[in-house]
Amino acid sequence: MRLFFDRFNNSIADTAGQFIMENPEQFRKSIDTHTKTDTPQIFLLDDKPGKENGVVERVAEVVSKIRSNEPASTVAVIARYNFLLDEAKHALSKQNLSNNVHFWSFHKSKGLEADHCILIGFSGGKNGFPGGGREETLIQALLPSSDSYPHAEERRLMYVGLTRAKHKCYIIADPVSPSEFVTELLSPKYNVSVVSAAISFMKSAEL
Repeated sequence: MRLFFDRFNNSIADTAGQFIMENPEQFRKSIDTHTKTDTPQIFLLDDKPGKENGVVERVAEVVSKIRSNEPASTVAVIARYNFLLDEAKHALSKQNLSNNVHFWSFHKSKGLEADHCILIGFSGGKNGFPGGGREETLIQALLPSSDSYPHAEERRLMYVGLTRAKHKCYIIADPVSPSEFVTELLSPKYNVSVVSAAISFMKSAEL
């Protein structure tokens, strides 16, 4: 099936589509867009490893940069867990950067959109994304037996998060304890822009 979207550009469509269809049980579809770009519009950034509040500091930097270039644009911060959203909201409010910024969980972002999305919480471990905790184990157990691909539901949530962005999507990741999804996105088959020396080092190690 071939689908056309006005909401996002071909960079986001191609990367998100390729990512979700790594699951052979996923419904096969070809995604095309009216908005075309020659450069990657999904960016991988580090979470300032070694800093206690590195994630929210990086979020604030990205929001500030977006505001300086596009004051009227909408921004959404998206995370798997609400505590991460609360931390980001608190930090942005303290810096007067929360105006016109939305805070969505991956689950609740379906059907929503923003000009720019910032995805956070990409680390390994039970509170990472994908998670390895009891909640995901339960979700996997409830999935149909034909959809037993690793992290199948989390992979669908990732697709949802990526495609909430109309123009650009920023993924803030932990290069010390990396998310499996970020490690996968570093593969040459994905056209993403790495704007972090630490994550570039991860990519070199993977290759």
